[in-house]
Amino acid sequence: MDHQKAANILIIADDTATQQLLRGSLQSSEHKIQIVATCERGIAMLKAADFELVICDRSRCDNSLDELLRSARRQAPPTSVILLGEPAPADSATELDLQFECDYLPGPLTSPLFLSKVE
Repeated sequence: MDHQKAANILIIADDTATQQLLRGSLQSSEHKIQIVATCERGIAMLKAADFELVICDRSRCDNSLDELLRSARRQAPPTSVILLGEPAPADSATELDLQFECDYLPGPLTSPLFLSKVE
């Protein structure tokens, strides 16, 4: 992510504590932050606007993760994605899950851990 300009960031999380932690970690920046509670709403946002970064609670996208990753890949340049939670086990990972390069942040989520991935 280019630190010289403000980025458009999409957060997909329905947990208020997670939303507050992520927003609080980024509030000192000039980034434009949009928060939605569902993966389906996140996919719609990706189709309607360009984002430099998507931060997604993996548990919100059980059935829609492939579509979310495809939507992020379609943007030029492709949108960076950070998934909150453990990567899918190899035996249950989808082909796209394995092909798409995502960063993962396992829980519990802390501000320093999150900032280490974003910086």
